[in-house]
Amino acid sequence: MNPKLIDRKTFDDDRGSFSEAFRASDWDEKFVQDNISISKFGVLRGLHHQKNNPQGKLVSVIFGTIQDVVVNIETKEVHYFDLNMGDTLWVPPNYLHGFLSLSHSVVFYKCTNYYDAQSDVSVNAFDKLLDINWGLRQTSIVRSVKDSTAKNFDEVFL
Repeated sequence: MNPKLIDRKTFDDDRGSFSEAFRASDWDEKFVQDNISISKFGVLRGLHHQKNNPQGKLVSVIFGTIQDVVVNIETKEVHYFDLNMGDTLWVPPNYLHGFLSLSHSVVFYKCTNYYDAQSDVSVNAFDKLLDINWGLRQTSIVRSVKDSTAKNFDEVFL
């Protein structure tokens, strides 16, 4: 299964809008953990993966705009998604995942496996092999120490 945008029906009126964010009967996967990420403009989170206990992720933008990048670990194929408030993306297990906050953003994601620090890996988001075209100049991007010191793809997946 490839990453895919989830088409959700939204009901708008003069008060705002309503949509159903998640319905368990729509999924064969069992989701076991929910996460919330709040990011300032220019924050890049990723590329992340759990080697021993891979997580599928249902990523929903609650507020703001992000550039979401998903990389197939087997083929190194890069998938780009521009997500706005209300958008949801399915990221299957065994894909690298990362996103760049293009505004103040709040991202909520459901995971199919628990976080496992021992199998957690980060891949350099600026690895020339992957050649990811991020939406901001590298000098404008803010990353954690873990992400900014991450190894290149071929060093992580020998």
